Amino acid sequence: MKTVNVSFLGLGVIGLQLLKYIVREKEHVKEELGIEIHINKVFVKNLNKDRGEEVNKEWLTDQPYEAMKDADLVFECVGGNGYESTRDYVLWALNHKKPVIMSSKKCLAIYGAEIREAAEKAGTALKYDATVGGGIPISTVLEHMGKCEQIEAIYGISNATSNFILTQMEEKQLSYEEALALAKKIGIAENDPKEDVDGWDSVYKTVILAGFGMNTWINPKDIAPVSIENFNMDGKQKVKPIFSVMYEKEKQTAHAEVKPKSVETGSMLSCVNGTDNLFIIRGSESGERAFFGAGAGARPTASAMYDDMMKILNV
Repeated sequence: MKTVNVSFLGLGVIGLQLLKYIVREKEHVKEELGIEIHINKVFVKNLNKDRGEEVNKEWLTDQPYEAMKDADLVFECVGGNGYESTRDYVLWALNHKKPVIMSSKKCLAIYGAEIREAAEKAGTALKYDATVGGGIPISTVLEHMGKCEQIEAIYGISNATSNFILTQMEEKQLSYEEALALAKKIGIAENDPKEDVDGWDSVYKTVILAGFGMNTWINPKDIAPVSIENFNMDGKQKVKPIFSVMYEKEKQTAHAEVKPKSVETGSMLSCVNGTDNLFIIRGSESGERAFFGAGAGARPTASAMYDDMMKILNV
């Protein structure tokens, strides 16, 4: 029976949930694919942290390259902090022909062109569903559409925290501060939510969508997001945190924006509430297609990474 050694870079909430899925589904993968999945190594910064009974301490190492050395597949679960070193790890893995499944949207947005080129040069897989859309398999969509057409626009709602806050402000008449406090209380917002509410999380996702969907990489610094923090709700509007990227055929470039906007009642965008996301993709031949689902949370995001692994194993 074939054995596939998988290694983790990072073991936060998403990485830990993914590890649980792999352990839980191990016998099923054996039966379905005839493959034994073996947890090789898990890179963590703190070897002494209590990680529960699911984590074998023998898996752990504080040396990232040691973790990847004998791996057949690498899960990048580092997150947004230290995105420069994350780039180095990912490039090392790809240059050594190891498939990589990413979760760090900031790293992929900033270094996406370089990372994608490295994967193509090495002839190995690069998967990124966990960076955009939580449980929505948007990378699979982009990979399989647009074969005979140009993707002209991608727009929608891509930040669960901002959408939740604006939904609470509209439906329950909460102030921004009250809605943010509620989001923190139930675990939807970080202690420092600025990347979400100021639009940078959506900027990174927009760059990734343009890069893989339109083959055009935008510098995140060229997008000036508008924060929802000081947006004035008059009570009569449906306001959503909208991202959009439009392809300019004549210039062969893309223009993107991220800002809270009023949307028409009854439109698809107006129906997306709470932590859900919506991606609308407009093709030159196929018109508009919409993809809706959970935009955040460890379980849907880890599930997306697991599905990416199964796509690689099924090749």
